[in-house]
Amino acid sequence: MDRKKTTIKVLHLIEGLGSGGAEKLLYTNLKYFDTEKVSSEVVTVFSNQDYWKEKIENLNVPVYALDCKNYRSIATGAIRLLRLVQENKPDLIHTHLWTANIIGRIVGWWTGIPVLSSIHNPEYEPQAFTSAKSLNSKKLLATMTLDKWTAGFGCDRMLAVSRYVKESTHQRLNFPLEKIQVIYNPIDTSDLGRRRSRQALLNDLQLPPDSICLLNVGRLAPQKGFIYAVRAMKKVQEHFPNANLISIGSQSDKQWLSIVEQEINNLGLADVVHLVGEKRGISDFLHDCDLFVFPSLFEGLGIALAEAMAIGCACITNDIKPLNEFVIKDVNGILIEPRDPDALAAAIIDLLGNAKKRDELGQAAKETALNLFQPQPAADRLVELYVSMAGREMDFRSPLINPPRISLVIPVLDEAESIGMLFESINIQTLPPDEIIVVDGGSKDATVLLIEKFARENVKIKLIKTDGATPGKGRNIGIESAGNDMIALTDAGTRLEAEWLEELVRVSAKTPELDIIFGNYTPVIDKLFEKCSALSYVPPQNPNEIRGKFVASCLLKKKVWESVGGFPDLRAAEDLIFMEKAAKQGFKTGFAPHAMVHSSLRPSISTTFAKFVLYSKHNVWAGRQWDWHYGILKQYLLLLPFLILAAFFGPWWWLAAIPSWLIIRAAKRILANRYEFGLGALFNPLVLFGTAVLVLTIDMATFVGWVMALVSKK
Repeated sequence: MDRKKTTIKVLHLIEGLGSGGAEKLLYTNLKYFDTEKVSSEVVTVFSNQDYWKEKIENLNVPVYALDCKNYRSIATGAIRLLRLVQENKPDLIHTHLWTANIIGRIVGWWTGIPVLSSIHNPEYEPQAFTSAKSLNSKKLLATMTLDKWTAGFGCDRMLAVSRYVKESTHQRLNFPLEKIQVIYNPIDTSDLGRRRSRQALLNDLQLPPDSICLLNVGRLAPQKGFIYAVRAMKKVQEHFPNANLISIGSQSDKQWLSIVEQEINNLGLADVVHLVGEKRGISDFLHDCDLFVFPSLFEGLGIALAEAMAIGCACITNDIKPLNEFVIKDVNGILIEPRDPDALAAAIIDLLGNAKKRDELGQAAKETALNLFQPQPAADRLVELYVSMAGREMDFRSPLINPPRISLVIPVLDEAESIGMLFESINIQTLPPDEIIVVDGGSKDATVLLIEKFARENVKIKLIKTDGATPGKGRNIGIESAGNDMIALTDAGTRLEAEWLEELVRVSAKTPELDIIFGNYTPVIDKLFEKCSALSYVPPQNPNEIRGKFVASCLLKKKVWESVGGFPDLRAAEDLIFMEKAAKQGFKTGFAPHAMVHSSLRPSISTTFAKFVLYSKHNVWAGRQWDWHYGILKQYLLLLPFLILAAFFGPWWWLAAIPSWLIIRAAKRILANRYEFGLGALFNPLVLFGTAVLVLTIDMATFVGWVMALVSKK
C-alpha cells in the first residue's frame, strides 16, 4: 500500500443496488464523502437490482458487477472480485450484507487488504430466525457459521448501525467488542423535500380529498410486521371510516405478498389498504401522511422510521431495540408491544383524535432525528475510520513552523553501488537535514571518492574517514561530532522517501516528550529472489503498525546517546543493545509509520549467507544466543529422531521430514506477510521453494557464525 497518497481508495462491495436501507445508506455516504480524502468504487455481487445505480454513477463513482446469479455462484464471484482488486488495488474493502461480507472477507484475507464489514441487522437474533421463512434451521446455522468463520480471519473491523446491532454482533459472531464501531445511519434531508401536492398523491391513489393517510415504508416481508397494521385497520375503520393504510416498499417476496393480500381480502379491507410497491419520491408521502406506522419486529436501526421523524411525522412503532434507542415513549413517538394489532389500533385511534398531540410528537421527533442522523458528521466519522484502517494520516498539514536543527548520521563501508541512490533521496527531502555526517569504515571501493564528489556539491556533507569502524562505532563518531541536539540515523543501501525526515519531525513536534522516534522501512523488491528474501527474514508489515524498530529509520535526542553510552562496537546487534539500554533507562519511544525508508536486500544466496554469518558471529560476541541461536538449534534437535530413523532403521522417506518442515516454515512466513504480499505465494512453487531454501541458508549461516565466534573470540 502506498502510504503517501492523500486519497484512500475504497472498494464498496454490496449484494445489489435495490431500494433497501443498506443500499440507500451507501448512496448517502458516497454523496457526502470528501472526495479529496476518499476515492470510491462500488461492486455489486448480483446485477439484477439497480435502483440506486444511476444515482451512484451520477456521483462519478464507477459501478461494477460480479454477475453472480445465485448463492451457488459465490465462488465464481470471489474469483472475479479477486481479479478486480488486483487490477484496481484498493486500500480498503467495505462490505455490506451477507454475501458481500463473505466474499469480501475472503478476498481481503487473500490479498492482505483490510476489510470493514457493515452490519445492518441483528441477523442471528431469535426473532430474525423466526422471520427468515426461506431458510430452514440447518441453513440458518450454516449461514451464521460461515459469517462467524470469515469474520474471524478476514474482517479487521465492523461497523454497526446501532448499539443493539453492536451488542448482537459481538454475542452471535464472537467478534471483539472493541473492534465494532457504531455510526447511526444518516438521513439526507436534502432529499426529503416536497415535490408534489397532497391532492396529486391522493389522485394517484384514487382517494377522496378528506382521506386520512396512514403510511408504512418498508419492504413487504415478515420482518416488517405490516400484517399487524392490516389487522389493526379493522378497528381503526370503525372510528375513522376515511382512514387508509398505504404501504410503500419492495414486493420481491411474492409468497409473503400473497399472504398479506389474502389477509386484506379476508378482512374486507381491499378498498382501504393500498400496496403501492417501490416508489421514488417517498418524501412526498411522508409530508402528506397523517400518521407514520412502523410495526417492524426487528431492525438494525429503522431508517424509514428515522426519515419519517426527520420530516416531522407523528410515529407509532414497536417498543424494541434499537428503535427505543432514539424513540422516547410519549415524547417523540408512541411505543407499543410488538405483534399486538389491538394496541396498534388503539394508538392510531388516539392520535387521529388528538391533533395537538400529533403536532407535539412530530416536532419532537424532527428535533431528535436532525440531531442524531445528520449525514455529513456520519460521513466524516466513516472517513476517519477508513484512515485508521488504511494506516495513514490525512490532515493536509501546513508547513512545519521553526523545526529543530537536525544532524543526519550515516555509517558506510564499501557502498559505491548504492551511495548515489541514498544521496539522491536526501537531496529531495521536504525537510532537509541541517548537517549530513558520513562516517566511512575503511571502504576499499569508490565509496569515499563518490562521497567527496557529493560533498563538493553540497556543503552540508561532512566526511569522516576511519580505518575499520563498525556500524556501531561509526554512529558514535558521527553523533559525537554532530553540532545539533536532534540526530537522524540511516544507513547506506537505503532510499529515503521524500517526506521521511519531515514525518519523523512532525511526530516529535506533536509529542515533544518523546526521546526516540522510529520510522518505518520496506524492502526493495524487483526480482523473485528479493521477494523470497523478504519473506524469509524481513519482519512482516501489518496495517497501522511499523515493521519493527529500525535504527536506519529513526530520530533521537543526542542526550539519549550520551546517557546510554553510545552504540556497542559491533557489526550486528548494536542497534538492539542500544535500544534495550535506552528502554531500561526510561527514555520514551514513539513511532512515525509514514516515515518510510526503502532498504535494499542482499542480491544472492552467497551474499545472504555471508551477511548472516557476520550477524550470527557478532550476536554471539554480544551474548545474545538466547534471542536467536538457541531457538534455531532447538528446532533442528527436534528433527534429530527422523535422521536417526532414516540412517539406522529406514525407510529413507523419513528424510522427507526435513524439506517438509522447511516448506511449513516458509508457508508460515508467507502467512505472516499476507498483508503485504497476499497469499498467492503459497501456491507459487518458485516462491515457496525459494523461501524455504533461504530459510535453510540463514539457518546454516547462523550455525557457521556461531562456531566462528566460539573459535575466535572478539
